[in-house]
Amino acid sequence: MAQLDGKVVIVTGGSEGIGFGIVQKLASDGAKVVFCSRSADKGSKAMQQLGEAGLEADYLQADVGVREQAESVVRVAAERYGRIDGLVNNAQAEWKWVAVEDKTEDAYDKALSSGFHASRWLMNAVFPHYRQQGCGRVINFGSRRAVYGAKLSAEYNSTKEAIRGLTLSAAREWGRYNITVNVICPACESAATIVYMQNNPEMAARTLLAIPMRRLGKPVEDLGALVAGLLTEDARFITGQAFFADGGLHLKRPE
Repeated sequence: MAQLDGKVVIVTGGSEGIGFGIVQKLASDGAKVVFCSRSADKGSKAMQQLGEAGLEADYLQADVGVREQAESVVRVAAERYGRIDGLVNNAQAEWKWVAVEDKTEDAYDKALSSGFHASRWLMNAVFPHYRQQGCGRVINFGSRRAVYGAKLSAEYNSTKEAIRGLTLSAAREWGRYNITVNVICPACESAATIVYMQNNPEMAARTLLAIPMRRLGKPVEDLGALVAGLLTEDARFITGQAFFADGGLHLKRPE
């Protein structure tokens, strides 16, 4: 029996990059995965890839930065499977490298709605299910960039630190219901990261040298595996933690 056999898990932003890696790992470990993304085309491609790999999952086209759509993901998953065991809040809109004083209101609104607000809307939506069941897992995504105040990403940093604060508060308040809430700060391969590093080879080389393990994480084998581990019964007493899944990159502070 796979370690997540029968567990129902929602993954947001699951059609590519880290999110898709998580979907693949959870599906291969026996979970019933419901994943969503804004792009139906990317969702269709992800479903095709899963099918080719002999894996099954359910895809929903949804923009979790819109409250009604975020809540609908939880409602559909609960109606389809009768319960929800895990929520992985991975979705986050892309951001631009711009100085603090030049960030626009739209940039902050987009970052906060897709990341912080989406996470809390989904958490609040699964909470009644978790409380009734007497257990549940929430895994949010933060950022090393945010923790150490990296340059040119103020709206992203602010959003990710808000998510980390939300994680800690929820872990403290929901522990009594046997609900664990943790946050992961990754350094992992993604479509955007790969393109950026290809376009900025000198920066890419410096980044890899700054990582003690000299590589970025793999979406399935590294990030997916960590998420899967936090969803198992073996992790039932772990809550309120920030996991730096970055090969040790957090040990070097950004300039």
